Amino acid sequence: MTPFLKGFHLTLNRWRPGRTADMWKIRHPLEDLDWDQPRDHQVSPPGWVPPGPRLVDDLRALQLMFQEDLPTVRLLRPTRMGISTYGIGDASGAGYGSAFVDDSSIWFCFGVWGADAEDASSNF
Repeated sequence: MTPFLKGFHLTLNRWRPGRTADMWKIRHPLEDLDWDQPRDHQVSPPGWVPPGPRLVDDLRALQLMFQEDLPTVRLLRPTRMGISTYGIGDASGAGYGSAFVDDSSIWFCFGVWGADAEDASSNF
């Protein structure tokens, strides 16, 4: 629901200077200055602001999310677990090798390339 609260935020800050037509903040070069310095563009907030362009769509999305009496159940913890590991291997010189873990076993292969790959790079 967090992304759909943006319409509220943009509407509530609509009165502030330095905003695009869609109410997004325009980075001002003076923002890098010390915040304790007085600024000449201080504006008092109004009592009422018109809705921002995306507020209606965000309200519809939130209304759809909250239309049920009970919240939707989402699985937060998996029922199964998998392991991914980076195994040992040898790609240097004429040798090759690799290994991986499956359940409680370690599978591996190793050896020496044949004479036909003798002159090949280790990336071969």
